[in-house]
Parts: sequence; structure tokens; C-alpha cells
Amino acid sequence: MDERRKELLLKLLSHPHFTWRTLTVLSNVIGLDFERTKALLLEVGARGSANNPELWSLESRNPVQNEILQ
Repeated sequence: MDERRKELLLKLLSHPHFTWRTLTVLSNVIGLDFERTKALLLEVGARGSANNPELWSLESRNPVQNEILQ
């Protein structure tokens, strides 16, 4: 079940029109609470925003150094 959830997270986070997604949307789509969703997000290579705790993105699409330098 977690593998399917990880696939869904990767699809959402890789969408060309969205570089950031809200934790609420991600959690709702995979059907888990915020804490478990965050754990899976980290497992797939995502990270939270330094400026908004609700936003998540793939580290490969939004390296942390880019956000800190802005």
C-alpha cells in the first residue's frame, strides 16, 4: 500500500504545472494523516518549504539552496 501511495505522491510532485503542492492536498490524495504523509514525502525525496510549512516539493525540482538564497 505504501508503494502505491509513494507513486501517487511522485505523480503529484512531478506534475509540470505545479512545482509546490500543499500538504493538505497530498495527504487527502493518499488518504493518510499529515505525519504519515510527511514520512512518505521524505522517503520519495521531497522536502518542505523553508517559508511555508504547508508546501512540499521534490528536492530535485526545488533544491533547498535555491530557496534559502531568495
